[in-house]
Amino acid sequence: MFIISFVYLCINIYDINCEDKVIFTVLRGEDLLDFELTKNPLSETTCGIGISTDIFSKILSTDVEYNLIETATSGPSGGLMQSLYIYNQLTDFDYTNGLKIGGTGTISIDGNVGAIGGIEQKIYTSDMNNIDIFFAPFAGGNYDDAMEAYKNINSDMIIVGVDTFSDAVDYLLNYQGGDLND
Repeated sequence: MFIISFVYLCINIYDINCEDKVIFTVLRGEDLLDFELTKNPLSETTCGIGISTDIFSKILSTDVEYNLIETATSGPSGGLMQSLYIYNQLTDFDYTNGLKIGGTGTISIDGNVGAIGGIEQKIYTSDMNNIDIFFAPFAGGNYDDAMEAYKNINSDMIIVGVDTFSDAVDYLLNYQGGDLND
């Protein structure tokens, strides 16, 4: 069982001004990639840069001093996956059936799954990590955007649209005929 949630790292950059550009050299797998990023306004008094990395990426060099804040996230887009992980830990039955489960979406107190940003990148990253099933919110057109990104990759990953937490659990329970009462 493996449940993946996507976390964005915040970067504090002290020695460049708002709207200045900076280049980060990143090692992803065995590839060296250069990314030019702009320090954008976050409010009237604050500017920042946010990047997304995974366990296969490492920043090798940059022209500026920076501080990674690994505990900060850019939003609640991992809510559905965190909820599924906790739920799976509380049950005696592994409803993931040993599959690699990925997905995204906010989660409300009543179990509704909300829209997120950047779903295309999450589809590509999930494919790179051999995710079997990916849950995408119907909200905000996220499912449709996920399916558009999916068309650009050659993958056996199953993308499942969900409106609620229960939709995701029910899909997993019915995937191979699982039952919490077994």
